[in-house]
Amino acid sequence: VRVNKTVFSTMSWFSSWDDFTKKASEAAKSASSKAAEVAKAAADKSKVVAAQVNEKVNKFVEEQKKEYNEVEQDTDLAERKKRKKQQMMESGKPPWHIDANSANTEVMDELRLNILKLCEDENNFLIKAPTSTSVFDFKLEYALPYAQCALAQDPVLPKIRFKLVPRKLEEEQFWKNYFYRVNVIRESLGVKKMDF
Repeated sequence: VRVNKTVFSTMSWFSSWDDFTKKASEAAKSASSKAAEVAKAAADKSKVVAAQVNEKVNKFVEEQKKEYNEVEQDTDLAERKKRKKQQMMESGKPPWHIDANSANTEVMDELRLNILKLCEDENNFLIKAPTSTSVFDFKLEYALPYAQCALAQDPVLPKIRFKLVPRKLEEEQFWKNYFYRVNVIRESLGVKKMDF
C-alpha cells in the first residue's frame, strides 16, 4: 500500500486524524464566526446608509412638495387677481353715468356735455387737483375702469392724453386731475360724486 507523502506530512503536524479534524473544524468555525461578524457589520452599515438615504430623499420630497404648493398658491393668487382686475375693468361706467334709481337722471345730458368739454382746455389736466385726501381721495387702480370707459366714449380724451402723458404729466396725475374736475361738475349739478 502506498501512502501519499503530502497527507502523511500534514498528518505529522497533528497528533492524530481526530486532532486534525478538530482543529480544522475550529478554524472553519472561527472563519465562519469572523465572516458572520463582517457580514453583520456590513448589514448594520448598510442599514445606517439606507436610513440616511431615506431621510434625505424624504426631506427632498417634502421640500419639492412645499415649493410646488407655494408656486401653485402664487399661480392661483395671480390668476384670481387677474380675474378680479378684468372684472373691475369691465365694470367701469362713463364719468357722466348716473344710477337709474337716482332722482337726477334728467341732468345726464348736461352732465355728459360738461364732462366732454373738459377736453377743450388743456389746463383742466395741467392744473393739479388738491393733494388733501379729505378734499379728493384718489386711487388710480379704482379709477382705471372708469378711465378706460371714458377713453372709449370720449373721442377727444385719448388725443389729449396722448399729447400730455408722459411729456407733461404722469399717468396717475393726468387721471387725478381729470376725475377731480369730473367730480366738481357732478357736484355742481347735484349728482353724487364718483368714489375712488
